[in-house]
Amino acid sequence: MDNTKLRTMIESFFEATLTANEERELCCYLRNNDVPAELHKDKEAILALCSDESVEASSAEAFARVEAMIDALETEQQPQPTETHQMPNIEKGKIRKIPRYVWQGVAAAAVFILCFFILTNIEQEQTSEHIAMVEEDTFDTPEEAFECTKESFEFVLLAVNSANRSRREINDVIEQSINALNKKENSNK
Repeated sequence: MDNTKLRTMIESFFEATLTANEERELCCYLRNNDVPAELHKDKEAILALCSDESVEASSAEAFARVEAMIDALETEQQPQPTETHQMPNIEKGKIRKIPRYVWQGVAAAAVFILCFFILTNIEQEQTSEHIAMVEEDTFDTPEEAFECTKESFEFVLLAVNSANRSRREINDVIEQSINALNKKENSNK
């Protein structure tokens, strides 16, 4: 297996998108082959999570190394290597393989709850903004309202004039193109 495929399969393993056969293939490959130095920690973690009775001892050692790495992350220290002759205390922090559908369900529930809170928050903000707009008068005097309306109409008038100018320019370009095409057709006859 080439390094690119191996990296892809390792990423897929941690994303839980591999099939059972692909997981077995990856675990078998990692047990029997060397990997680049940057993938050693991934190899140890995957082998600790793979279930295979034939390699119980090496899995227990890998489990101990993963457990040591997790403990080190919790205490923010470098992981201490475990001796290979010593059996680890597996009862300390048992890692159990949780089925993918459970993780997918948890993720879906989290997304649903997050969306619910976001939409509720947006609705509350819009309601409070609407109430503030209704309760608050925008202008103090009718003269201010007239000036604002006048400025708005001037802005709309400028936009309409600009659109008309653009429309005329476009019509002129189209007319010139049609005339040039007609002249060309007449000269070809």
